[in-house]
Amino acid sequence: MLPSFRPLAPAPPGGPLEPSGSEPRKRKKKARLACNHCRVKRVGCDGARPDCARCLRSRVPCVYISDDADATPTMALKSELESLQRRLQEHADLLESIRSAPDDEVLAIVHRLRSAEDLSVVLSAYQGRIGGSSQASEHALARAVMPSAETAIDFELVMLHPTAFPVPVPPSPSSMASAGLMGGSSPSGTPMSPPEPYTYCDPRLELLAVSYWTRIPIDSRLAARAISHFLETDHPVLGFFDAHLFLRDLVEQGLGFCSSFLFHAVMSLACQSYSTVELRVAPFATAFTEEAIKLWHAERLTDSATTLAALNCLSVATGWNARNQPGNHELVGDASAMATRIQLFHVPPTDASIDHLRDLSEDEMRDQAHVAWGSYGCQSFLASFFPKPSIRYPPRFPIPGDNPDLFAASDAFEPAHQAPNYIGQTCTAMCKFWTIVQEILAVCNTEDDAPPSRREGHVVFCRSKISAPTSMGRYTPHLAQQQFQQRLPRIPLPVHITVTLI
Repeated sequence: MLPSFRPLAPAPPGGPLEPSGSEPRKRKKKARLACNHCRVKRVGCDGARPDCARCLRSRVPCVYISDDADATPTMALKSELESLQRRLQEHADLLESIRSAPDDEVLAIVHRLRSAEDLSVVLSAYQGRIGGSSQASEHALARAVMPSAETAIDFELVMLHPTAFPVPVPPSPSSMASAGLMGGSSPSGTPMSPPEPYTYCDPRLELLAVSYWTRIPIDSRLAARAISHFLETDHPVLGFFDAHLFLRDLVEQGLGFCSSFLFHAVMSLACQSYSTVELRVAPFATAFTEEAIKLWHAERLTDSATTLAALNCLSVATGWNARNQPGNHELVGDASAMATRIQLFHVPPTDASIDHLRDLSEDEMRDQAHVAWGSYGCQSFLASFFPKPSIRYPPRFPIPGDNPDLFAASDAFEPAHQAPNYIGQTCTAMCKFWTIVQEILAVCNTEDDAPPSRREGHVVFCRSKISAPTSMGRYTPHLAQQQFQQRLPRIPLPVHITVTLI
C-alpha cells in the first residue's frame, strides 16, 4: 500500500522561484593590487585611488607600489626593479663623469647637484660633454704614470715646479736590499749580502749608543745615519750648536755639551730630514718630538747653552711637522728669554761683558758662540713672519768660522775655530745674513705706524740691504766657495729657500 502524501498546488507559470527570504548575492570585486598599508596589515583593500577606504578611516598615507591600477603585484615588482636599475646606471654614469672631468667641471657638477632636484637633469646636461668618452684624457694618463702625482694639484706642482717637486724614481730591489728595507733571503734561498757601509760625516758616529740617551727603540746605526744626514744638510743653515762638541759628548756620554733634551730635539729634526731618504725613520720623528716636549716642560727653567740649543731645535721641529700650535710660540718665547738671561744677545757691549768672556774656556767660548748666533738666526727668521721687536744688540761672541781679524782688537776673543768640512762657510755666511735681516727689521718695525710717505723714504735702504746677500761671496774666501759648490751639493737649496722666504 502506497503512502499518502499531501497534495501540492501546481507551480505558477514563469519558472522556478528562489526560496523565500533569499536573494542572489553579488560577488565582491577583488582589488588586483593592495596598498602598502593593507599589505603590511594583511587585510583586504578595496584598491581605491588615490586612497583606499581603510587608509582613509585609519588616517594613514595610502601608497601603491605601482601607479597602474590594473597592474598585478608581479608586474609592479618588475617595474620597480627596472626603475632601480635605471637610477643605478644614472648614478654610475655621474660618478664616471666626475672622475674623468677636469677640476672646474667637477665643481660645476657639484654645484648643480646641490641645487637641482632631479638627478637625471644634471646627468643629461653633462653626459654629452664629459661622460660620453670612455678613453682616458692625456692629463689623466700623465698622472697615472707619475708615482708622485696622486691628485691634480700634485700633478700641477710637479709640472710647473720640477725642481722643488721632483718626480721620485721608484727604488729598485737591489737598492732596497742594500738599504736594509727588505728582510729575509733572496729568491734562491741564499742570505742577502750585508748592507753597504755608510760613510758618516764624522767617524765618531760609528760608536754611537743611543740606549744611553733615550728609551725609544731605535737602532744606533739608523740614528747615526739620521744625525749625519742632518749635520750635512740642515745644520749648516741652522747652526744651533757646535757639531764637534756635541758629537764628542754624544758618543762619550758626556753632559757638558749634550743632554737628553738636546738629543731628543736633534733626533726630532734629524728623523724628519732623513725620512726623505729612509722611510723607516719617519715614525721615530713623532716619538722623539713627543719626548722632547716632555723634557722641555721639565727643563724650561734650567738656564744653559745646551737647553737653549734644544729649545731652538724643538721649535723648528714642531714647525716642520706642522705643529704650529700656541706651544710653538711659547717655545720661541722661552728661547728668547733664556738667551737674554744668560747674556748671549740683547746685552750692550760693556767692560763687564768682556770680562765675562775672559772667564770662559775655549770649549765654552766655542759652544756659546754657536748657540748665541744660532738663537740669533732663529729669532731673526721668525721675526720676519711674526710681529717681534728687533734684537738691538747682536751676540758679542765671534761668528763661528769667521776670520778673527774681523773682530775688535781684544784679547778676550780666541781665534775662530775651523769649521768641519761638511759645514764649510755656510754657517758663517748665514750669521752675517741674519745681521742684515735685523737691520732691516729695526727700520721696518719703527715705521709700522708711519704714513706711507715716510715709509717710502726707507725703500732705498731696504733694497740695498736685501741686495747684500747676493754679494756674500766677498766674505768668503775663494777656496771656501769652491768647497761650497763641489763638496756640499745638498746645502745650496736650503740656503736658497731660507733667503727667499725672508
